[in-house]
Amino acid sequence: MTADMYLPGLQIDSPLVAPTAANFRPPSWPPPPDFPVVIDAYGKVISVYSDPSWNLSVWTGKACKLSFGYGDSKYRGAPVSAENADLLREIAACSLWRVLAVRAPSSLIVRINDLRALAAACSEHGVLISELWRFPQVIDAVAERLPSSAANRLLGLLHRLF
Repeated sequence: MTADMYLPGLQIDSPLVAPTAANFRPPSWPPPPDFPVVIDAYGKVISVYSDPSWNLSVWTGKACKLSFGYGDSKYRGAPVSAENADLLREIAACSLWRVLAVRAPSSLIVRINDLRALAAACSEHGVLISELWRFPQVIDAVAERLPSSAANRLLGLLHRLF
């Protein structure tokens, strides 16, 4: 981990987000496992970085959970390996605290849901999403499983991540 004081800070459009909040900027990158991602209006930590899912309800005003597909007993989608779930978590953190961060929780959810489908397909083949480029045969198999409705968004996101 390294200190990163150049992170712009949490950009979610919510009255709960303030530069003085404990979740505004992680102390290092990637964030430590116990770093608070979501905090309610009373300062109570709702979700920490290492949680299998993040409860975004206080940001959206309605029930809203972002699952990484591993370790969440209520998640019903295709399984994601622990390693790929960790990568999804780091991408979600990039989407919150790095340059060009999302402003709406719904944008974060769409982004990670698209990537979770990719992570599940990669997990099925024993490949990390960060190493997919090294496995052309798996790329073809993964491409067949991904919903075509997400293809353009996913390609754009993968390009930005690269």
